[in-house]
Amino acid sequence: MAEVVASNPRPRGPEVFAFATSVIRDAPNRDAIIAQVARTTGTRLRVLTGEEEARPAYVAAHQWAGSAAGPLLVLDIGGGTLEIASGTGDQLHTVYSLSLGARRVTRDWLPGNTSPSPRRLAEIRKHLQRSLEAVPDLPRAESGKAPRAARQLTLPQLRAAVALLAEAKPSRRGQLPGISRDRAGQSLAGALIAQALMEACGAKRVEICPWSTREGLLLEHLGVPHTTADRSRLAG
Repeated sequence: MAEVVASNPRPRGPEVFAFATSVIRDAPNRDAIIAQVARTTGTRLRVLTGEEEARPAYVAAHQWAGSAAGPLLVLDIGGGTLEIASGTGDQLHTVYSLSLGARRVTRDWLPGNTSPSPRRLAEIRKHLQRSLEAVPDLPRAESGKAPRAARQLTLPQLRAAVALLAEAKPSRRGQLPGISRDRAGQSLAGALIAQALMEACGAKRVEICPWSTREGLLLEHLGVPHTTADRSRLAG
């Protein structure tokens, strides 16, 4: 994915900085894409690493949750990769970037526009479970500030959503509340990843944060206190 963020306008116009995530980072013709964008727009994309995606996502979630939130575990499911970040306040303790994005899992495990069989679902769950078990020192959820009810998602609710999505064809999923047509095909994989993550991290409920990498980069650019890391890990 490539995005453009504009900061507050100045007399000479808004300052623009563009960034790209896994869809371009992992593309075999990445250099050609970046060069074409530069020739066409005059802007050169900054390609973020997995760690660079996770850090601003943590910054955004921390600002959204507020300083009273206590220890924070951020689970950010993207298209190509999954970012996990944990920390307390401005101190980022652990960062992981895993090749378990919703688009990637859909492509590798759920191709086509048919509903998966129970056997295929079991295989996907096992794959996700083993992949997360292989992560050294995977952070665990800690008790903290209770999520706001309006944005809370519990594990039982997520399991029910997985069952509903698994029974529906991708065309039908796009008609469900909160799922856009262009993301309908990836929605089941995203829900399966979220369930596996919550189970692996011991999270019984989560709060859905509307801010992520884009907002975190903008917050950092506007002078939000810099988040430091005492331990960073990357996994592919």
